Amino acid sequence: MLRASLSKPFLVLAFLEALIFSFRADSLFWHIAMLLSLLSLAGFILIHWLRRNKAWALLILPPILILLGLRSQFHFNRNHRSDLKEKMELCSVMATVLNSENSQERLKLTIHFHHQGRNYKTLIQTAKESLPEQYEPGDQILISGMLAKIQACSPYDEYQYDNYLLDRHYQYKNLGPVEIEAHHKQGRLTFQNWACRSKSVLEEKIIKMIRDERISGVLLALLLGDKGKVDHTIRDQFMNTGTAHILAVSGLHLGILYSIIRTLLQLLTSKFTLLKSSQSLITLIVIWSFAAVTGLSSAVVRAALMFTTLELGRQLKRDSDPINLLGCSAFFMMFFNPCILFDVGFQLSVVAVGSIILFEPAIYRQIRAGSGWQDYFIKIVSVSLAVQILITPVSMYYFRSFPVYFILSNLVWIPLSFILMTSCMAMLLLLPCPQEILRMISSLTVALCDGGLQFFDFILRLPFSNLQNLYIFPEQVFLFMLSLTLILAWIQQGFKKYLKAGLILFSLTGLIYPLRSYLTANSNEIVIYKNNANRILEIKSGRILYSIMKPIARSTAPSLYAAHQSVAQIQNIKVPETKAWLSELTTPKGRKVRILYNTPEPGQSKFFDILYLENQKYFNPNVYDCGEWDLIILSNKNSKTFRKKAFLYFHEMKIQTVLLEEGTCTTKF
Repeated sequence: MLRASLSKPFLVLAFLEALIFSFRADSLFWHIAMLLSLLSLAGFILIHWLRRNKAWALLILPPILILLGLRSQFHFNRNHRSDLKEKMELCSVMATVLNSENSQERLKLTIHFHHQGRNYKTLIQTAKESLPEQYEPGDQILISGMLAKIQACSPYDEYQYDNYLLDRHYQYKNLGPVEIEAHHKQGRLTFQNWACRSKSVLEEKIIKMIRDERISGVLLALLLGDKGKVDHTIRDQFMNTGTAHILAVSGLHLGILYSIIRTLLQLLTSKFTLLKSSQSLITLIVIWSFAAVTGLSSAVVRAALMFTTLELGRQLKRDSDPINLLGCSAFFMMFFNPCILFDVGFQLSVVAVGSIILFEPAIYRQIRAGSGWQDYFIKIVSVSLAVQILITPVSMYYFRSFPVYFILSNLVWIPLSFILMTSCMAMLLLLPCPQEILRMISSLTVALCDGGLQFFDFILRLPFSNLQNLYIFPEQVFLFMLSLTLILAWIQQGFKKYLKAGLILFSLTGLIYPLRSYLTANSNEIVIYKNNANRILEIKSGRILYSIMKPIARSTAPSLYAAHQSVAQIQNIKVPETKAWLSELTTPKGRKVRILYNTPEPGQSKFFDILYLENQKYFNPNVYDCGEWDLIILSNKNSKTFRKKAFLYFHEMKIQTVLLEEGTCTTKF
């Protein structure tokens, strides 16, 4: 296995890079990761030297690790500054549009501006009616409005949207309406402008040819990666049937385009010999142009990099190892943007491709039969099974669901997506032809796509079509994937020690849940976090959780905190939608707790009293000198003056006080 790792240097480098980039550059864990990486490499080189192997090439790895550490430090200092103001008011500030996204109802603008000696990247979200103009990358705008600093999400927030923005290096987002006082179009044509305009032109052509909005939305997502016009019901159908990868432009779509280009070029080179030497160049130009038009998502960039290295290997007449190509693309993507490591799309893309490369050949050998169309469908089945082996634990961890009939859905929609993409390309290429031909192709395309959507309705009506509210822990994901990798090594190399180790690790995954339940059975804590813009207060006593939230924030599914703590019972405490209220509860062990929401009543010795203050503007000490509470929670929705004076006052009274900022607050009681 050691020799096999040496034959895949980019895979090893990508793994070490992920280890270094997985921690913040200012944390102790980052320094520990760097130290462990260097020590492991030093030991690695020493072992090879003692065995008298020619391992001097490994001496280049420590400088590479140091370079990765410096890259992480530079990236953190530049894009994740901690000295940003909570709010920023813009008054007629000149900004540059970096990106523009239009959905059916909203407009998203990514802008860059220079203010008070610093550069900022900001997200502007507003209704399309308020900013009806069309904006393109490179446009100059004069903007006014209030901005709010983007804060890290709570780990128990199901949406994690602010973390998504932080990983893309946004610092601020608009707080309320904004006003664009002037708009100057970019006169010079850049590659980004060309990609944006090309996408707009292609969208207009497809919408004009496909009148059905439901079908045109699906086709725009398939061909151009624009999911903003996809109906929400259809989007849920793709998610619940295990075919969401088809709706998002990914390596599958780029692979279809790659096969079409290679086939066409091979046909043309038989007549035009001059094209033979430039096949790779033409292929890469088309591939990267398509990637730019579709928005350069992480899955598309990963696939484009793999095809680039594949074509480079062909030109150099070198054999390429698919898993090493995957490691190479992941390495350069993480080096360019270390935050992409935390992108769910990047993780799913890498894991899915790795699972196909590792497991598909073994599965195909077991089930292959016949030839022609029969073999084609067997390959779809083997790929669908292979991709689910490693992606299932990851998708369950993030989405807490599992599509039971994913094979049936993929058997229909993988070949159907190829047909739909080909028909869309044919319509665009045949625009100068008579309208009767275009209408015939468009009618066929609509009928096929509508049939595929009706097949989704059939799948979702089957019993247990989609298992919901599944939760696995990160340790289980790691052990599950490691055990499967060892079992694969046993299948390929025949060493029983790999099988034994894999089975032991697989059995350990089942012990994680009871172990966590045992460790958290006797803990009592209060946690406050934000979930989908709602502040949620939960009190855990042993394995029972009391959830206190407003009715508007209530959800039928267990919260992520409840799943993470392995609670056995959840009790929802109803509270009124008023400015002040009082709620009492008694734990199974007889501990009584009172939550005083903006109700500064005197504390009582038989209760654990929690005074929760929110939406307060002015601090009056006389109001709060009447009681001794056990815990004071100061929300960030209070005025800045109130929070400062209240914190100092309660601190002098020696009462435990928590300043509730963005994120999660956890307190033992």
